[in-house]
This record gives sequence, C-alpha cells and structure tokens, in this order.
Amino acid sequence: MVTKVVHIEKESNNLDESEFLGVDDTSYETYEDVRNLDKKFKKIAPSILKLKPKDVKKFGISKQTLWNVKRKIRSNQLSRVSYETKIKILIHIIV
Repeated sequence: MVTKVVHIEKESNNLDESEFLGVDDTSYETYEDVRNLDKKFKKIAPSILKLKPKDVKKFGISKQTLWNVKRKIRSNQLSRVSYETKIKILIHIIV
C-alpha cells in the first residue's frame, strides 16, 4: 500500500556540470504532494486572514496578492491560490 508520494524532477540548471561530474543529490528537486499542501494551507487560513501587507512583504508577497488570497479563502476557493504563493506563506507562517 502506498502511504506517501514524493515527486522528483531532474533539474537542468546543472546540466553542463552533471555531464562531466555525474548527477548528485542536489541535482534533484523534490515536491510535496499538492493535496497535503492544500490541507496545511486550509488549516492556517484563519491566520492568513489576519495578515497585513507589511507582514508578507518581507517574503515576496505583494499587497494585491495578499488581498486576492484572502478573497479566495473567504469564497472557499483555496485551490485557485497559486502553488508558489501557498509555499511562500506556509514557509513563513509555519516556521
């Protein structure tokens, strides 16, 4: 029975190096299962609604983006929040 899915992709950033040196552990990028990400995001939605633009500016989220995220939370459209924005918010709120 499968209990966890981890997505990996070969990154092309180090393509020239990997041709000569081979592939190492840093040549792969791992991605968390998106369903897990949505669950975590939904869990912290009340905290996100309390955020102010000055709170999120330091980790690269604009006032407009925050406003859009809050609107999507209120209208129960969490799946329409971009993956990148979810990651930025989760990293800085959870940590």
